[in-house]
Amino acid sequence: VSQSRYGGDLTFSAPKSISIMALVYDDKRLVEAHNKAVKNTLDEVEKNYLKTRFKKNGEITVESTGKIVAATFKHELSRDLDPQLHTHAIIANLTSDEKGKWRAAFFDEIYDNKKFLGLIYRSELARLVKDLGYDIEHRGKECLFEIKGVPDKMIDLFSTRSKTIRSMADDIVTGK
Repeated sequence: VSQSRYGGDLTFSAPKSISIMALVYDDKRLVEAHNKAVKNTLDEVEKNYLKTRFKKNGEITVESTGKIVAATFKHELSRDLDPQLHTHAIIANLTSDEKGKWRAAFFDEIYDNKKFLGLIYRSELARLVKDLGYDIEHRGKECLFEIKGVPDKMIDLFSTRSKTIRSMADDIVTGK
């Protein structure tokens, strides 16, 4: 295991309307949908993206292992204490090869595909939310969506961190 890299963090963040309905209006089914979407995405990482790299006959070989060592940590608040359902998946720099030998994980394909993995999470979450009977509306690129009927004013009310970041960016652009 590399002493300089102990692992990686993939963060899966639910749309603000899901956070509001799950955490403010206490729809625990949405928390479970989020958890399931995270698990399904990590299953995809384990199956198709987690690899190890080693020298074989003098050449670097990359091999799929299909064995992830990870821990998930679910959070329900943003740094500004707004409702924000999200999960950090800490993937250890550790996997075992086909012979059961422990090796360092090779993260390049995970990081090269992190936007795609985000799409997998969001599309899985959208499907699960629709299965619960909610209507969704697509917003922007990259499979972004919100629950239909959650007012934009409410989403803005619980988005103080986004407002702070936009304000700081505006100050930088205007030279304030």
